[in-house]
Amino acid sequence: MMGTVSQAVTHAMAALATASDGAIAAGSRARAVSRLAEQVLVLAGSGVVLGLGLGITVSGVATYLYKRKQIRDKLDS
Repeated sequence: MMGTVSQAVTHAMAALATASDGAIAAGSRARAVSRLAEQVLVLAGSGVVLGLGLGITVSGVATYLYKRKQIRDKLDS
């Protein structure tokens, strides 16, 4: 009977360790999500700035190419 009680205690301790590991992992994930949620405004602002910069660059290149074509057409005619 002593072996059975000892085995039951061992299994209970293993289950407790597994549950505590799961709780620790869940806590770590919750903290990571919380930190990310605090930075949403910064992340969104960074995305807007990058998007505007890319849009300005693309429109500048398009304007340059269009004007260059117009000037070449005038010089050729």
